[in-house]
Amino acid sequence: MRVVDKSVDSFRKVFMAKYPNSFSVLLLKAVIEPVVPETPLLPDGKKDSTFPYRFYKAHYFDNINFSDERISRTPFYENKLEFYLKNLVVPASDSIMRDVDNIIERSKASTGMFKYTLSWILNYYDKSEYMGMDAITSHLTEKYYLSGQATWATPNDISYMTKRDSIVSHLLIGKTAVDLYLTDSNGKVITLYSVNHKYTILYFWDATCGHCQKETPV
Repeated sequence: MRVVDKSVDSFRKVFMAKYPNSFSVLLLKAVIEPVVPETPLLPDGKKDSTFPYRFYKAHYFDNINFSDERISRTPFYENKLEFYLKNLVVPASDSIMRDVDNIIERSKASTGMFKYTLSWILNYYDKSEYMGMDAITSHLTEKYYLSGQATWATPNDISYMTKRDSIVSHLLIGKTAVDLYLTDSNGKVITLYSVNHKYTILYFWDATCGHCQKETPV
């Protein structure tokens, strides 16, 4: 395997040197993984165990030519984006925002890459199965679409995103939810914030739901 890998690597280097401006070379560079150097030592003499991860992450997109939008029309770039977001980004909203902003800013080297990258990342987190990821979609919507940076968005797109974000932005984890006006069993209207207690639990259920009928008494 090592012999074959060395042969392939040699062929690739010769090909890239011979045809530096070809699209094939652009693709070959896109799949080259960052080579992590030897792990440095910390002041106490121990190896820095986080160095390989930090170096690999920082240099993960080094071989992507963001100024050439043709790469966005291949599966290579999408695969790299997905791997990066799934495996290298800390799954916390503030960390994700910082990292995706970094990628998007780099993608501005060409309009096509900017459009594809922003749209792909927004869609990726919009479909996420994890709680709290709506903070990412709200952030991307406000920073890039509602600010006018996404010049390709139509007035209808902006109108829809503005309306949606006005709702979502108030429902994010850690945010203060909009007040609710509810009628109790005696017909009296009570607002959520008129309930002055340390903790308030909102329990949504349907009287005709079989699962609700079973679990609500519990």
